[in-house]
Amino acid sequence: MPKEKLFVLFAFIALAIIAYRNCFGIFIPGDNYSLFYLFENGGLEEATNNLGPFYFSVPVIFFVYKLIGASSFLWVSISLGLHVINSFLVYSFASKMFYKESGKNNFWVPVFSGLFFLLSPYQTEAALWIPTDIQILLPASLCLCCLLLLLDYFSSKQKSTLYLLHIAFLFAVFSFETAFVLPLLSCLLFIFYKTKNGAEISFRNFFREVLVVQAGIIIFYFLVTKAVFGTWLWHGGNFESGLLFAPVAGNLLKYCAKFFLFYRYLPITSLDGLFRQLFTLHGTMAVVSILFLLALIIFFVKNKRSDGKFLAWLFSCFLVALLPVLPLDSSFLTYLYPDRYGYLPSVFFYIFAASCIFFLLKRSSLAALAGYAVLCWLLLSKTIAVWNADNEYCAALVQNYKPFIQYNKVYVLNMPTYYKGAAAFRSAFAETISMKYDASPAENIHVISGCYQESSADSLTSVSITGNLLTVSGPKMKTPFFSTNGGWAKSYETEAYKVSFSPDGCSYTLAFKQDIPKNSAFICTSNNTWKKAL
Repeated sequence: MPKEKLFVLFAFIALAIIAYRNCFGIFIPGDNYSLFYLFENGGLEEATNNLGPFYFSVPVIFFVYKLIGASSFLWVSISLGLHVINSFLVYSFASKMFYKESGKNNFWVPVFSGLFFLLSPYQTEAALWIPTDIQILLPASLCLCCLLLLLDYFSSKQKSTLYLLHIAFLFAVFSFETAFVLPLLSCLLFIFYKTKNGAEISFRNFFREVLVVQAGIIIFYFLVTKAVFGTWLWHGGNFESGLLFAPVAGNLLKYCAKFFLFYRYLPITSLDGLFRQLFTLHGTMAVVSILFLLALIIFFVKNKRSDGKFLAWLFSCFLVALLPVLPLDSSFLTYLYPDRYGYLPSVFFYIFAASCIFFLLKRSSLAALAGYAVLCWLLLSKTIAVWNADNEYCAALVQNYKPFIQYNKVYVLNMPTYYKGAAAFRSAFAETISMKYDASPAENIHVISGCYQESSADSLTSVSITGNLLTVSGPKMKTPFFSTNGGWAKSYETEAYKVSFSPDGCSYTLAFKQDIPKNSAFICTSNNTWKKAL
C-alpha cells in the first residue's frame, strides 16, 4: 500500500478513537439481548428463523458472539473498526472517481470525503448500536468493495477481478437488502467511465458479464426468501409499499433536508411540525426540490460543464442508493434510531459534498472543507452524548429491576422503547432481564407497551384498575407516547389479555380475559428506576 494511503488509514483510525473515546462502554440492550437470547436458547438456526433473511451477517454475529460474548469494549472496537474500513473505502473510491474526472490526483477531496463519512453525526447508530448494526456495516463494506472491484474491472478486464466482484455481490445481497441497488449503481458507473473513455469493455459485455449475473443473484435471493420465509422482501414484506409515490417522495425530501441542512440540529423546534407535515403530505415537492437543486448545481458550474456533470452523477448515485430505504421508517428528522438506513447512501452524499465545496469555492475550498469537518465533529460529539445518556439510563433500569424478580408475573406498562431518540430496550427487555438475572425467566415478564421518552422524568400520568380492566395514561404529546413492536402503538390481543390504544397513542386499556394472576406486579418507570404502578 502506498505511504499516502497508509497515512490516511492511520489518521482515520486515530480520529475514530479520539472521536468515539467515551463510547467503549456502550451496549444498548435493544435487539441485542434478544439476539443473544436466541443464540443461547435456539442456536443459529432459531435466530435466523426469527431475524429474517440476513443469511451472511447473522452467522457472522453468531460466531463473533461465541468468541467474545457481550463485551461492550470488543463489540464497539469491532464496529468502529468496520466503520474506519468503510471510511477508508470511501476515500479510495473517491480517489479513483476524482482522478477519472479531473485527469489528475487530488489528495484533499478524497480525504475529506472519507473524513466527512467517518465523523458524520448520522453514523452513530450504525457504529454504536451493536452488534445489531453489524448488519449495516458489513453489507456496506461489501458494497464498497463491489464498486471498487467494478472500477478495476473496467480498466483491466481481468476475469479474476470479475469473479471477486460477483462473490462480493453475492455476500452483500445475502447480508442486507440495500445491496439491491448495486446493478443500478453499476450502470451509472459504466456510463460515467464510458463518457471519460475509461471503460475498456463494451456495453454488450458489461450487460452480459456484470448485469445479468447480478440480476440472477437477486432473483435467487427472492426465491430463497420466498421459500424459507414466505415473503419476497423482509423490510416492508411486499413490493407495493415501495411503489406509493407520495410517501416515498416525501421521505426523499426528508433525506435531502437531513443531509444538506443538518435538519435535526437546527434550532427550529416551533416549525418542526409544519415542516414534517409538508414533507408528508406534499411528496411532489420532493421531486421539484431535487430538480431545482440539480439545476442550481449545474448553473453554479456552468463555466465547467464537466464538473457539473460529475456533481450531477454523484447526486444521482446518492438518490439511487436511497431507493431501498425510502419506504422504511422516516422518523430520522428528529430521532436517531432510523439513521442506519442512510449509512450506505451517505457514501455518495459526502463525496458529492466534498466535490461541491472544491468546485464551487476553489481557492478557499480547503478552509471550507476543514470547516465542514469541524462541524461534523461538533455535531458528532453532541450525538455521542445522547448515546452515553441512553446507555446509562438502560443500565440503571436493568440494575433497579432486581426487587421485582420475586414476582411470578411482571407487567411492564411503559418500557422505554426509545430514549432521547435513540434505541433503548425496543423488543429486548424481557430477554435482557433474563440474561442479567438467571432467576427471572423471560416468559415471566410481559411488556404491555413501550414508550418514547425524552427524559427519565417521562412516565405515566395515571393508572387505574376496575376489576380486570386497567386504564393507563401517559403525557399528551403531538405524536404517540406509547409504542408497540418498535413503532407507534397499535392495539393487539393475546390469549390472556387485550390492549386497546387511544387514537392519539397517549393512553390505553389493558383488559384481562380472566382474573389477574396472583403474585403479579404492574410496574412503570420513575426517573432511573422502576416502581409499582398500583
